[in-house]
Amino acid sequence: VNSCFADINIPSIHNYIGGLVGELKSGSVISNSNSTGTITGNDDVGGLVGNSNGSQINNSFSSANISSDKQNVGGFIGMNYQSTIAESYSLGSVTLTGQASTKSGGFVGYNNLGTISLCYSLGAVSSEDSEVGGFVGYNDGTIEKSYAYVNTIGRGTVGGFVGENISSGTISNCYSRGSATATGNGHVYLGGFVDHHQEKNHHSLNLRYKW
Repeated sequence: VNSCFADINIPSIHNYIGGLVGELKSGSVISNSNSTGTITGNDDVGGLVGNSNGSQINNSFSSANISSDKQNVGGFIGMNYQSTIAESYSLGSVTLTGQASTKSGGFVGYNNLGTISLCYSLGAVSSEDSEVGGFVGYNDGTIEKSYAYVNTIGRGTVGGFVGENISSGTISNCYSRGSATATGNGHVYLGGFVDHHQEKNHHSLNLRYKW
């Protein structure tokens, strides 16, 4: 998919919903493309792509506003599984409602063994549940040379850049600006950059802050 554009309103109750592509299969490539509009869905919902599996996305962006009551929701991609994203960004807002709405991010909801570099997000992220990040909600992959300038709100496990970073998750040469707010009662995880850093097996974390 090269040099394509979508301006669309998608009111859906299904999974794999994206402004340009719902599900991007292994070996697929998107470049120089963008999307805008309003998108509603359940699991794996993104401004440009709902679910990216073993694919490549370069030099693209989304300004679509996203809403869901489930999980894996991002301003650019909902679920990024073993895919590479470079030189791309998201501008739209991400809103999750309901007590089962997890893994939401301004750019990617769930970065699962994927690689993200030279990207940024600017849209606000609001969730009634946890694992909320200004850039990525839940990271188990690689993020480098990227940033978020986002106001982030969630019930718990809220981070200005990444909500929860676990296992082999690596973050390097990145920064965040904006506010991070936790609305839950009792013990919650809240961080200006990463709210919950969980170490399992081999793990590396190299954080750089810029104010």
